[in-house]
Amino acid sequence: MADDGLSRLTDDEKTASIALLKRTIADYRYPLSPRITTLKGILANLQPPKPAPPPLSTTPEGVCPATRGAYIRAHVIRPQPTSRRAHAPIG
Repeated sequence: MADDGLSRLTDDEKTASIALLKRTIADYRYPLSPRITTLKGILANLQPPKPAPPPLSTTPEGVCPATRGAYIRAHVIRPQPTSRRAHAPIG
């Protein structure tokens, strides 16, 4: 593998570079510009990858307990209310 130059940086230099890149990216007015995209790529090479977040737990039914009641109320078939108008006899 070719030497990319990053391996020659000391830990203090890497820390300072990471801080400078983060500050530049955060303060830049146009976050989607090609310049910031390039700086984000460099920052990704300098920083170790973040660990994956733990998976979200669910109840056995697969619905969060806080919203389970609303789900049941919205999806349970209820009897239709009867009309209050009396129907005229046909005849």
